[in-house]
Amino acid sequence: MEQRIQYISDGNILLREVHGKALFSEIYDSWKEIILNNEIKPGILGIINDFREAELLMEISDVKKLLELFEQNIHLFKNLKIAVVADSYKNIVFPVVGRKMTTKFEVRPF
Repeated sequence: MEQRIQYISDGNILLREVHGKALFSEIYDSWKEIILNNEIKPGILGIINDFREAELLMEISDVKKLLELFEQNIHLFKNLKIAVVADSYKNIVFPVVGRKMTTKFEVRPF
């Protein structure tokens, strides 16, 4: 998995682009890295996760683990909008399931 992070829209949006085969452990660790490196700065309104060039190698049950990580860091995620951009039904299913599993976060698939 390759990941590129940048800020767009005058620094108000964190854009996370993922390329290649992405194991769940890599995705989970990349979120932990974003948290530990303070990438979610004050003033960030949302995070766009671009998975159009990625193949997510994870299970539906892994979504719960990601949501638990977000809940453990609720102070960072509670006011954010999280978008997932995907062009494969295999990738879009994960944010759809996540949206149904929680009302604490605003997750939208595109």
